[in-house]
Amino acid sequence: MNPKAQSIQKRSFYRFFVTLQPPRDCCKYRRLLFVFLLYTLPSLVTAQGLIFIDFIALERTGLEPTSDLANSDFIPQATLFYSGEIKGIKLLAEYLANDVKSQFGRLQVGFALSPSHNIWLGRTDNPANYWRDQYHHGGWLQPTITRPGIAEFEVAGGIIPSHTTGIMLEGGSALLNNQNFGYIITAGYGPQLDQDGLQVPDLSLPNRGTHNASYAFRSFYKFDAAAHGNEIGFTGSLSHIAAEQRTFTEVEQWLAGAYINWHIGDLTIISEFAELDSDTMDDAGNEIADDHFHNAYIQGVYALTTQWNIYARTEDTSGIGDSTYLVNFPKFVRKRNMAGINYNLTRNQTIKLEIDRSERLSGDTYNQLTFQWSFVYP
Repeated sequence: MNPKAQSIQKRSFYRFFVTLQPPRDCCKYRRLLFVFLLYTLPSLVTAQGLIFIDFIALERTGLEPTSDLANSDFIPQATLFYSGEIKGIKLLAEYLANDVKSQFGRLQVGFALSPSHNIWLGRTDNPANYWRDQYHHGGWLQPTITRPGIAEFEVAGGIIPSHTTGIMLEGGSALLNNQNFGYIITAGYGPQLDQDGLQVPDLSLPNRGTHNASYAFRSFYKFDAAAHGNEIGFTGSLSHIAAEQRTFTEVEQWLAGAYINWHIGDLTIISEFAELDSDTMDDAGNEIADDHFHNAYIQGVYALTTQWNIYARTEDTSGIGDSTYLVNFPKFVRKRNMAGINYNLTRNQTIKLEIDRSERLSGDTYNQLTFQWSFVYP
């Protein structure tokens, strides 16, 4: 299969999949029962289920003796997707399982407002990041092993909210024969900040208020909508993040960004820029610090053959200084230069080998060699 066609197929598999988190008091056996029910429902409704499996092995060199990072690691993980429809009501769910933290992530119930516009209720993605909104979980979906630091999820050291519990509107309209304008808008409640960083927002909404409000959007223009071709877009968000900190209790974070996904022959270029302003405040609403910084990355993927791709990416975060906000995210990768190769073993499995030089906010600077095998069923 042509690498471009395979990339299109991967995106179409994933485009409208989301995740679900059960109540906190849900025991292990109820979780397993819930997963079982998700994959038996297709016999009752129009539905599809997918299972993504990833095995990742890595080796690091150059770490300081005081670093909390391991010299080597092995990370198995599985992602279960479910999509169904009952009498016009859309249901979507995802469950991520690994050796660190396993949980249901999002739940969306959707209704069609028109043939090209939908409304969703529940936990949704924050659309203000192209990479994260396009690939989300499942290594088989994305062209690389590592994600840009700005696209990381909350529990992995992400510095911007990546989930919202509330409402999402999405849609678009054809402007010309092969050109299309689209949008995604979300409004609801975002994550809180504690000693472990940003946390995925609960599905229920107890004790919520303006301190957790989150609003985000992504608007885009596709020059070849039928083939998911060249695309440019803009992103933005406003998040009020409640914080359990000694020096501040709330963060008001603004984000404005732009991205481009462009194909030049066998070369695909993805580039994204984000400008962030994070104001930390005390209980009385007084501003303690105004952190202003920006992040950018550019990545190229070149198709050598129908099975082999090579790729490279560089990313950097500047203007950090003595940020009162970013000091809470020691795992965030502020800078990385990487290169790798991707081999499509079969239609539903790939292997990747990647080398990178990375720097975290904690000060850790290291070289990393990573191998990944990814599989999707069916």
